[in-house]
Amino acid sequence: MFVTEELVLSVWTTIHNLEVHDALRKQNNGVPSSVIPPLNSHPTCLSRSQQYLYRKSSHLSAVPESLRQAWSSYADMQKSCFHGNWTELFLNKHGPASSRPDSCRYLVFIEGREGLGNLLLSLTTAFTFAMATNRTLLIDSRGNVAKLLCEPFPETSWVLPTEFPYNLITDCPRLFSFQHNTTNASCVSLNLQHNITSPDKEFFCEDSFADLKHVTWVAWTSNQYFVTNLLLIPSFWQRMHPMMVEGRFFTYVSSLLLLPENKTWSLIVRQLWSYLSAAELRVGIQVRLHGRKDLAQFEPGVDTKIMDCLLRYGLLPSLSEYENSTEMHRVQSRKMSDGKKPVDILLLLTSLQGKYSQVMRDRFMEMPTESFQTVQVHSVSQLGRQDKGFQQAQLAFVEMWLLSFCDFLATSEYSTFGYIAQGLADLHPYILTLKSSHNPSSCMVGQSSEPCTHYPKVPTCLRKDSALSPAHKDWIRVYLRMCQDQPSGWQLVQPDAGGDAVPMEFL
Repeated sequence: MFVTEELVLSVWTTIHNLEVHDALRKQNNGVPSSVIPPLNSHPTCLSRSQQYLYRKSSHLSAVPESLRQAWSSYADMQKSCFHGNWTELFLNKHGPASSRPDSCRYLVFIEGREGLGNLLLSLTTAFTFAMATNRTLLIDSRGNVAKLLCEPFPETSWVLPTEFPYNLITDCPRLFSFQHNTTNASCVSLNLQHNITSPDKEFFCEDSFADLKHVTWVAWTSNQYFVTNLLLIPSFWQRMHPMMVEGRFFTYVSSLLLLPENKTWSLIVRQLWSYLSAAELRVGIQVRLHGRKDLAQFEPGVDTKIMDCLLRYGLLPSLSEYENSTEMHRVQSRKMSDGKKPVDILLLLTSLQGKYSQVMRDRFMEMPTESFQTVQVHSVSQLGRQDKGFQQAQLAFVEMWLLSFCDFLATSEYSTFGYIAQGLADLHPYILTLKSSHNPSSCMVGQSSEPCTHYPKVPTCLRKDSALSPAHKDWIRVYLRMCQDQPSGWQLVQPDAGGDAVPMEFL
């Protein structure tokens, strides 16, 4: 019998996953079996199963059975529609149907120049649309996303080759042109940016949804999270809302889709073991100030606002003006004898500007806490600039995932970076109002762990004589709210969230 590479990989996979399952059961007593990933997780994507090792049982959310089944069916479709030469298949799109697998249709995610948070939210929206419409999702290989993420579906690939004719597919007819042309189009290019034009807003209408069913290739260019907007389409809502249990969706999908590939996952795990694991409590802080030329510029007073927020909600102990070394020694000795971790609270601070973490670190170095608790401040990177390179994207992705392993989160208003972290963690963040001059408060408690759709669009088809069913309207009334950090935005929430209702005349 010959020992093949496939056999070795198969044995290694089985051993690895049995170890993960055993560790999960020992570490998280009472965790529902539905939370634990299946035993067939592949070693080419260790984060798929290992992510659960680093979350407390109280932060583990079971993927709804409806989504699990839909994901499984979708993975089968991805595999059956895989093609060995995507370029040839696209260029022959006008040829006979026999040149492609029967009934296969494709959605091509085009990576733009936006930050990683926007790109990942746009990708999640594209995937959700692809799942709802039974389209094979293919992603652009020219940017950073394809290099950062695992292949989400086994035995196939969603990455297009670099030589794929991206310029041709983005030059396909726009939605408005396609709908007002009597000829059949084999491809359509969607442009769903934050400043989407009026004709393209009609994408969120049932008629457009139906018309696109007859198009083989669709290009997706967007910098927004539009899942809440898609929920206005009756057939989309009918298909997808059963998967949005208790107002959660991004949390479930992100744990399946936005998985770090192994090299990036290794960076995350090393940070976890070297720094985060030494603390009893982890508090993640994400600092981002928008609307300025230099996004890495230091803003005086930001550290004071952060401290005020964390102190007000009991996430940090108060500082003391008096030193009591004797009592501190007793407290620390008792803690060591009880087998507790050496650090009481770890502040993981992420920002382009390293001075914020230095200022916070100096506070706890120079003054003791009233409770004699030890506070450690840690930062992964302090790049001091914003760029679009792979290294910065990788470090940003590492920080998003590390923040998601914290017990509490304080994130900057309007920040898509923070949305990714809070969604992965399934945590309602404390939203830091670092920029809001009209808001004297340092922060507010987030109403949801879901991302905010910053610039939702209401198409003309919904402004009068809406075709939404009473059940659909009632669902929107319960589960959609105005965002707290973007007054015109929409957010998916839990039924008891409160907040401001979405003002839609058709409701």
